[in-house]
Amino acid sequence: MTIISKASDVGTPSYDQLFEDNRHWVGDELAGDPDHFERLAAGQHPKYLFIGCFESRVNANVMVGIRSGEMFVHRNMANLEVRTDMNLMSVLQFAVEALDVEHVIVCGHYGCGGVATAVDGSPPRADRQVTAHDQGRLPDLSRGTRCDRRSRTAPPAPRRAERP
Repeated sequence: MTIISKASDVGTPSYDQLFEDNRHWVGDELAGDPDHFERLAAGQHPKYLFIGCFESRVNANVMVGIRSGEMFVHRNMANLEVRTDMNLMSVLQFAVEALDVEHVIVCGHYGCGGVATAVDGSPPRADRQVTAHDQGRLPDLSRGTRCDRRSRTAPPAPRRAERP
């Protein structure tokens, strides 16, 4: 269940309201599954790694309808995958080698300020949308190029043997 702050109808919730909403969320989670937090504390075994934009309007678990612990999530500006980004490479290696994820989801969204900035160099604006014309200016962000580029990225280094 997603908790929407009662204060959200009148603007941004206060800091105190966020804690109050968290208490309600915990109560709702426990009401639906009394062992929820114990199960999460026992370890994670997600099938999915979600790589998406870190912007505030997109919530990975909520938009695909799954619960906490069912998806490992990495978020960054404009959903970039750059092989020199050690954070992303660490997340990818951990997800594949330690968590044994089965699927990697790379997800973008409409109206991404990071993409808009990459297109024209201007700071993002609330009314800025990436148009079909803009998308024509972004051939490197096409699915084929991104998949091709990802396939040429060197895989993470293999695990080192344990020292005696």
